[in-house]
Amino acid sequence: MDPAEIEIPKKRKILDRHSKEILFNLHKYFNGLKNQDMSSIYQTSAAKLTSDATGVPFSSVKKVIFESKRTLEEGKPFTSSKQLLVSRKNKFNINDFDRAAIRQIIIDYYYEYYNEDKDFPIMTSLHEAVKEKLNYPGSCTTLRREVARMGFHWKMTEGNSGILVEKHKIRFQRINFLTKISEYRSQGRPIVFASEVYIDTSISSNPSTRGNGLIIVHAGGSDGFVPNALAMFETNDQVEARPHYLNTEDFIKWIENDLMPNLKPKSVVVIDNIFYQNILENPAPGPHACKQEMLDWLDFRNIIHSSSMLKPQLYQLILEHKKIFKEFKIDCILRKNNHSVLRLPPYHPELNPFKKRG
Repeated sequence: MDPAEIEIPKKRKILDRHSKEILFNLHKYFNGLKNQDMSSIYQTSAAKLTSDATGVPFSSVKKVIFESKRTLEEGKPFTSSKQLLVSRKNKFNINDFDRAAIRQIIIDYYYEYYNEDKDFPIMTSLHEAVKEKLNYPGSCTTLRREVARMGFHWKMTEGNSGILVEKHKIRFQRINFLTKISEYRSQGRPIVFASEVYIDTSISSNPSTRGNGLIIVHAGGSDGFVPNALAMFETNDQVEARPHYLNTEDFIKWIENDLMPNLKPKSVVVIDNIFYQNILENPAPGPHACKQEMLDWLDFRNIIHSSSMLKPQLYQLILEHKKIFKEFKIDCILRKNNHSVLRLPPYHPELNPFKKRG
């Protein structure tokens, strides 16, 4: 049956801003037809007329017409573009363990190619390997985007073939981490790994308990767990923006009250690169901060400047020096007690014994 022949019963509808705009465009379009030659209009496709009348792009009109065939046959309402976007995003989630496993599959694939004379790795073959080993539900295109987010990019070789290469930043951070932890070990300093785990406690069918969770945080090293450092925090995804993570305030309290009093002298605390662990101490003023705030920041760090300089000039000085003076709150707290902080490189949870699978 032709969708154009199906009558859709009129119902009272609440019109959003976009719908009102389309109605106004229709009114203006049909009002303008009164003085036009109708013969040219009859030769134009209905989809093109709809696009001209509503102001909606022609490609979007064609998509809606295509969707209408399925929608009207199944008796279902149209889905909004926002609903489609959300449904696509929520098909599956990739966590740090999955990313680490994907990274290892990529490394293994290239090792086998260079040492065991296997086929040259291409995206489709990597996708098949990830699907087989991790039960990965995404498409090859989705995996390509995820691999790029993990710090890989394709580099063309002499044979005009693409090879996956880690970005400089990721390689440098990993090398820097391994170098520093090796130095700390050679100095005989105690190394303590801190980590947290989220547990979903909403096993009840009672709606009032849905979204409840528990975050357990602890620390330990080669000598076992740090005494009295275990802590638990309740969370709720209906209230908190990021319920699977600690907030900065709770993490700092745990550092000060539970972890630090029980650390051995001159310990090295290894933490993840999570947002709540990277809050800055005395962050640099922004371009719209007041002039006195900029002057105070420069004065405190003994950076040469003049009070007669304009704000853009002061801010340029701040931009040139803020990386040198960047400090994290967690680092400052532990350093005051003669401890050091070392952060894991991104997408390397396997370097933390707490998060190592198997």
